[in-house]
Amino acid sequence: MDRKEAAEKLGRLYFPDLIPGSCRASQELQWKEIRNDWLQGGVKGGSAQSYTLVHACAEYGHEQLLTVLLELGSPIKYDTGENVPLARAVIGHENGIKVPASISRILLEDRVNLLQSVATEGFYAFQKPRSPTLCLYQWPTNKVWPWPETKDLRYQKAKEVHESYW
Repeated sequence: MDRKEAAEKLGRLYFPDLIPGSCRASQELQWKEIRNDWLQGGVKGGSAQSYTLVHACAEYGHEQLLTVLLELGSPIKYDTGENVPLARAVIGHENGIKVPASISRILLEDRVNLLQSVATEGFYAFQKPRSPTLCLYQWPTNKVWPWPETKDLRYQKAKEVHESYW
């Protein structure tokens, strides 16, 4: 099967339940971006800023598929709202999705860049810039980290980032 055929089947035949339909406009926009990204580069993705299967797995809590994609070398990159996958997981949590702590652990232990921020809020099709952004490196003291189980790991990774950059 070529990449074009595979891209067309994403969300239809492959992983049809990956993105829940609570917001149909968001669901359609997310699948459109995922298909376009897959068409451009397969598992490695295409453009630098697009919503990918990795973002969807993080936002909607699909641990097994996320693990497989990362093992196959899917990149951690920004979506069109300038959010990395861990930021999408935070947004999913805020939107009422039960994103398991294992998602944050996988991303924190893998390749997440804690110097990034949660840049937007709201459902994908209606997202708006967040003011102020939530820095993954210096999580605001007035904001509870969504996964108490990985709070210490986030702190540890943030400390490593601080020591290596400053």
